[in-house]
Amino acid sequence: MARQRWLCLHFFRLTLDNAKANGSVPDQQPAVAYHQASNNVLQVNSCARKVGIEVGMGLAHAAALCENLTVIDYAEEIEHSQLRLLAASLYQCAAEISLQPPCRLFIRIDNLVRYYGDYQQIWLAIKNTLHHREVNFVFACGWSPENAEALAKRGQSSFLLCDKKIENILAALPVQALSIADKHANALQRAGIRHAGELLKLPPTELGKRFDSELLKYLFALRGESQPQRLFYHPPANFSHSVLLTYEVEDATRLQRYLDQCLRDMELFLRLRNAGSQAINITLYFREAPEMPISVRKSDVRFSFSEWQQLIKLKLETLELPAPVTHFEFSSEKPRSYAADTADFFNSRKHLFARQLLFGRLAARLGEDAISVPHTLQDHRFTSGVESESDNTQDNLEEFTPTYLLKHPQPLTDSPKIEFGPVRIESGWWDGNKEKRDYFIGRNQHGQRIQIFRENGNWFLNGWYA
Repeated sequence: MARQRWLCLHFFRLTLDNAKANGSVPDQQPAVAYHQASNNVLQVNSCARKVGIEVGMGLAHAAALCENLTVIDYAEEIEHSQLRLLAASLYQCAAEISLQPPCRLFIRIDNLVRYYGDYQQIWLAIKNTLHHREVNFVFACGWSPENAEALAKRGQSSFLLCDKKIENILAALPVQALSIADKHANALQRAGIRHAGELLKLPPTELGKRFDSELLKYLFALRGESQPQRLFYHPPANFSHSVLLTYEVEDATRLQRYLDQCLRDMELFLRLRNAGSQAINITLYFREAPEMPISVRKSDVRFSFSEWQQLIKLKLETLELPAPVTHFEFSSEKPRSYAADTADFFNSRKHLFARQLLFGRLAARLGEDAISVPHTLQDHRFTSGVESESDNTQDNLEEFTPTYLLKHPQPLTDSPKIEFGPVRIESGWWDGNKEKRDYFIGRNQHGQRIQIFRENGNWFLNGWYA
C-alpha cells in the first residue's frame, strides 16, 4: 500500500505578518510579538533580528537592544483566527486540511495528483495562494502529519518525495525536535538516546514497558505505519474574523485600514461561493467600557469592495467612541446567492444598482429609520395612491401604477394612442368608495406615456409613467 503524503506549513511569524498587512508595522521597523504572561518574545521580524533580538528573550532585554522597537501583543485566539483565514484561502486548492493552532496547517496532497497531474503543480497552486496572503512560513513534506511536522521544525523548507531522503533527515533530528512530552525526552536522554533514528530502531515492545501508549502512537505515526484520526477544516457558513489592534484606537476613522483587510478576506470568502451579503456586523471592544455593536447594511446582495468601503467610512465618520478600541470582531450575515438576480447577462442593471447604492449610503450616514421609500398600497384601485415605509429594500412600484399619480383625475382633453388595455377595475364596495372603471395605457401627442380610464362614458387622465 502506497504511503500518504502530507504537507506541513508552519507560519512562524503570523502575528507580525498580519500587522504588516494592515499597515501597523513599517517595512524597515524592528518589531516583535510579545507574550505578556510568559514575558517572552515569540516572534521577530528580519529588522529586529539584525539588531540581535531573538525569540525567547524578555521584553526588557529586547528593548535594550533597540530603542525604537515596535511591540505587538501576542494573542493566541487572534492568531488562530488568522490561521482559519489561511485555511479558507487554501481550501480552493485542497479539501483535506487539518489545523494545528495557533500556527500550523497540514494538507494531504497524495490524493490531489489525479487532479493536478503531479506534485509540482500541487505545490505551485499552494505556493501561489500563500504568496497573495504575504505570509512567511516553513514547509516540509512527509508521509504523515507528524513526520512532516518534525521535518518542518528544523526551520528549513523541503519538499521531499523520496522516502530514503526523508528517513535520513528524520534519523538525524534530535529527540527534543520531536513532538513528545518533556518527561519522555528527558528519560530518553538519560537512556543515551539522543537522535530520532536511534529511537525509531527500538522495538515497540521494549518502549511499551517504559513509556505510555501516547508515545507509541506518536512513533507509529512518525514512521507512517498509522494515521491518527484528524478533524479536517470545513468552511463556516458565515464569514467572521477577529482583529487585535497593535495600539488602542481613539478615533473611529482609524479603524478603516483594518476593516479594509477584513473586506478583502470577505470578498474571497463570498467569491468562492458565488454569493454576496447585505449586512456586516462589527463589534468593538474596549478595555473598560461595554462592547459596541455596529451594523452596516447594503441594499443589494452584490459584493463591491469600493461600495462596502464607502459605507463603512460613512458609518465611522458619525461614530463616537466611549473609550479607545482594543480589538474588534467582523462578521457577515448569511451569504445569499445572487446567480438568479444576474441570470440575464445582457440586461443592464445599472440604474437599479445606482438606486440601491444611494439607499445604502444614506442609511449608513443617517440611519435606516431615516430612509423612506414609496410603495403601492394593497389595493387594486390606482387612485388609492402610495404610502411611505421605512424599508430600503422594498420592490419598485407595481408595473402598471403610474410613477406620477394625480390626486384628482382630470378630464382628458386630447386623443392619445392606446398602447395597452382595457383593464377593468371594479372594487371598493367595502369602504363606500365603489369604483368601476376601464384603465388604459396610452401615449399623448408629446410622446408621454399616460394612464387614462373611462367611467360612465367619459375619459379621464390619471397619471404619467416615467
